[in-house]
Amino acid sequence: MFGGHGVFLEGAMVGVVIAGDLHLKTDEVNLALFTAAGLPPFVHHAGGRENVTSFRRAPEPVDDWEALAPYAESAHAAALRALARRRPRRGRRRDGP
Repeated sequence: MFGGHGVFLEGAMVGVVIAGDLHLKTDEVNLALFTAAGLPPFVHHAGGRENVTSFRRAPEPVDDWEALAPYAESAHAAALRALARRRPRRGRRRDGP
């Protein structure tokens, strides 16, 4: 994904690591937390356009769990909400018995 790696928990993508930077999932519920902390969105360029994603930079240092926990937990909740909104995939149709 964008030349990075997805971070998954319980089947939901909670973050991405791109160029060594961790970005966490946001949505309409937890976006204010990240915005208030001044954490910018991950932006990528494709097809001559700038695309702002739903992932925001994690606070530094990422190895300080006490500081990171509220952001990581809210990203996990956002990822689970996004997963719940997805339409269920149809299974393969199998012919025969």
